[in-house]
Amino acid sequence: MEAIRKWKDSIADWMFVYVSGDKEQHCVPPGAEPTLVFGEDGMYTATTYNNDGFELWLGYTGWKWMAHYRAAEARQLAWFILWDWWAKATWCGLKRRLWYWALHVRCEQNNAN
Repeated sequence: MEAIRKWKDSIADWMFVYVSGDKEQHCVPPGAEPTLVFGEDGMYTATTYNNDGFELWLGYTGWKWMAHYRAAEARQLAWFILWDWWAKATWCGLKRRLWYWALHVRCEQNNAN
C-alpha cells in the first residue's frame, strides 16, 4: 500500500506542476493565465485571471472592469461572435464586402440618372 501511495503522490506532484497555469510558481489554476489587450492603443483588456480562471473579465486597460461572465456564459458569447455574427451574418466578412460593393454600384447608378 505504501508503494501505491508514493506512486499516487508522485503522479499528483507531476500533474500539479504540468497542468498549472504558471510554469514557474505552479500556483495558478489552468485557464487562469490568458490575457488579451486589444482595441485602439490597447484600450481594452480581456482576462481570465480573476476568480481562478472560472470567468472572463472585460474592461478598460488599467482602469476598471466593464463586465464579467462565467465560463459557460463566455462560451455562449464566443459562439455568438464566431458563428452567429462572423460566419452566418457576414460570411466571414464576404457578405459585407459584397453588400458595400452593390451599394457603391447603386449610388453610381443614381448619380448617373
